Amino acid sequence: MKRKLFYGAIIVVCFISIILAIVVQFSKTSNQPNQILNSADVNIENNTEPGETENPIDYDAIKNEFNNLFANTFESNNYQESKIEKISEEQKLVFPYTIHEKKEGRYTLDINIPFVNIKQEEAEKLNTKSNDLFIKKANEIVSSTDAQNTTYTIDYTASITQDILSIAIKATLKEGSNPQRVMIQTYNYDLKNNQQVTLSQILQNWEMDEKDTQTAILDGITEINKTSEALIQSGYDVYQRNLEDEMYKIANSNYFYIDKTGRIYVIYPYGNNQETSEYDVIAF
Repeated sequence: MKRKLFYGAIIVVCFISIILAIVVQFSKTSNQPNQILNSADVNIENNTEPGETENPIDYDAIKNEFNNLFANTFESNNYQESKIEKISEEQKLVFPYTIHEKKEGRYTLDINIPFVNIKQEEAEKLNTKSNDLFIKKANEIVSSTDAQNTTYTIDYTASITQDILSIAIKATLKEGSNPQRVMIQTYNYDLKNNQQVTLSQILQNWEMDEKDTQTAILDGITEINKTSEALIQSGYDVYQRNLEDEMYKIANSNYFYIDKTGRIYVIYPYGNNQETSEYDVIAF
């Protein structure tokens, strides 16, 4: 019976897709997109005054700060959810789908997937993507006759800041003797215009200088890499970064999360495509 829960997750998403397909599309009130964020309502600190010496940034502390956000909770910031048409009116705008199962010697699953409770086609794509990235892997683990000592854990954090619904999902996978992987997925959804938004759009609407932000990202990755290089020279086997990689450009920085205070975490999850648990976090 427990195994049916996994297939149930896929059925739920498929059912929602059918519902959304027959829902009458609401007419748009304007052809022009509304402003995503109002910089006047967001507290953005200025780092230093001219002539001051900037304190070194503790990137380990930032990473720990980011990790502590994954409590499987949704911070609405008193957002009026009544403005949004939901799939399930009884549930919050974001609520968890959970799977907790253990089979001795084979697998341990502790899964908390955020379900986006918005009756809108673009929002529904987020649920489909979560299903494809995370739930299908859970089903593979349960169905596999080769699964041995596999641990699969998924946690999330979600919040709303100035009409932007931001979600981050972190999955940790350890399969037998294989290296542990950490995979991170983020969604940033404009509730007014029913569309996903990019980091560049957020920076523009917060009136943050994109060139300065790009410099801060590259400086941060360079500092983090210095620590890795020192460990490598000492004989440790750690992840090596390529500072020339195009992923560090803002246009390609696809993983970011905005917490309830408006703090932006830009994440580089190397484990999404490689067998590594390493990832970097730069915050603004």
